[in-house]
Amino acid sequence: MKKSIRIILATACIIGLVGCGANNTTNSKSSENQNVEQKENSNNTKNLNDENKENQTSDNNYETYLKLIGLNKEELISTLEEEPSPIDEDGLEFSAAEIRVWFDINGQDSVSQIFTQNKEIDFNGVKIGAKISDFKNIFGEPIEEDRSSAYSNFKYNDIVLSVYYNSETQETFSIYILNNSKP
Repeated sequence: MKKSIRIILATACIIGLVGCGANNTTNSKSSENQNVEQKENSNNTKNLNDENKENQTSDNNYETYLKLIGLNKEELISTLEEEPSPIDEDGLEFSAAEIRVWFDINGQDSVSQIFTQNKEIDFNGVKIGAKISDFKNIFGEPIEEDRSSAYSNFKYNDIVLSVYYNSETQETFSIYILNNSKP
């Protein structure tokens, strides 16, 4: 009888251990699956972030900013999808877009000037921070140049790019996109 009880207890212990081992195997497989899912989600998030960066880069072409000239305040805010902060002379600053805008004074209240110091905007292959000579190579001779104030105005289609630079280093530091030749 003692022998039968030992066999029954031993069998019960073995069954219990086998069950626990199976549960641990299931848990470790579940844990492995979670790790794989987390890695996949992380990769998917990374891919989305990369796509967003590509989209931002493609939006950093200055042609994107040219399209803002002539928009009214409501159209501008809707296009940029950002609440602006008021600045001097009834202008608006859009910090996420890294631009400041001013409106014309003839009663139409459409964007007439855009100012930026964003070094990521591509102006036909040249960016802020490049030498003024690089802008001259791309846009030709300026229509107006003031070396004492250190700016050059370049005509491009229906707008003017007013490029400001350091007179000593010749490095550019800001640009106005204008619907006329006066900054």
